[in-house]
Amino acid sequence: MILLAIWLATLLSRRISTLTKGLHNFQLGDLETRFNNENNDEIGQLADAFNDMADRIQVGFQLLQEEIEERRMTERALEHSRDHLDDRVKERTEELMVAKEMAEDASIAKTDFLANMSHELRTPLNVIIGFSDVMARQMLGPITNPKYLEYIEDILNSSHHLLGLINDVLDVAKAESGTLTINNTVIDLTELVTSCAHMLDDVAKNKNLEIIGNYADHPLKICVDELRLKQVVINVLNNAIKYTPQEGTIKVSTRRNKEQHFVINIEDNGIGIEHDDIHRIFEPFGQVDSAYTRSIEGVGLGLPLSKKLIEAQGGTIMLESTIDKGTKVTIILPANLAVQPSQKENFEETLPLSSQKLS
Repeated sequence: MILLAIWLATLLSRRISTLTKGLHNFQLGDLETRFNNENNDEIGQLADAFNDMADRIQVGFQLLQEEIEERRMTERALEHSRDHLDDRVKERTEELMVAKEMAEDASIAKTDFLANMSHELRTPLNVIIGFSDVMARQMLGPITNPKYLEYIEDILNSSHHLLGLINDVLDVAKAESGTLTINNTVIDLTELVTSCAHMLDDVAKNKNLEIIGNYADHPLKICVDELRLKQVVINVLNNAIKYTPQEGTIKVSTRRNKEQHFVINIEDNGIGIEHDDIHRIFEPFGQVDSAYTRSIEGVGLGLPLSKKLIEAQGGTIMLESTIDKGTKVTIILPANLAVQPSQKENFEETLPLSSQKLS
């Protein structure tokens, strides 16, 4: 009996020792550890339970490794994409910088070309105007053939028209190059606007158009470039007359708004402009294409130049329009251009472009 007990104890001790070593190896990371079990006793059941647990752990560990590897691959792909994107952004930025510099150089070249050509064209054109005027006035003797007088008048009128276009081109070139200067004098805004309206009154009457004034009932003293502002008002009024059909009306008003800015409104009930086309008319040579506008002369410089001239004095020009209902142009000049009674009426100064802003 004693020998049997010793044998059983030895056998049991070996099996437990085997289990202990296997568990230790498994704990150290040997997930392949398994027990060969031929017994169905408690130790055998424990070995079977361990083998089952080890299988599940190994499968889970393999899945975890696959997921980790997949994440690593994803991270490597993202890192590669990020590096590629950084390179592409840098490359694209350099391309845009080069394109910007080329566009600026082209703009400067265009402006210089327009300025030079304008000067070159004005010299012979002034000669043509001078001699045409001499002949039209018959200062050196009578011209007996009335047809010649008619031709001379056509030459003179066409030359004045061309000179006006060249001057507009030159002004646009100056504005774009930043060399446009503003010569400020003290004026009454309402007087300036009414003088422009009276200047174009006969042109409006030729189309049976009525210009209706609604002006401030008190002086609007302001320090601006009188010639430039008059040029803008005439441009806008001229457009209103050109694009308003027969029997139409044009409303002109002056006032100061609640911010004390100076406001000029010119509103017609003409053909109007499509909303998507409004931005184009403020671009040099930009024109709206329609059956009506194609019959009207113009190269598309009036409003772009007006915008430049108003902005040069710190103001803004805005346009609202509805097809077949009309167009409203609003010119706003900053309150700090106002002249107080204590200021001298003969105040003059020359200011560079964009020297004043709406406050």
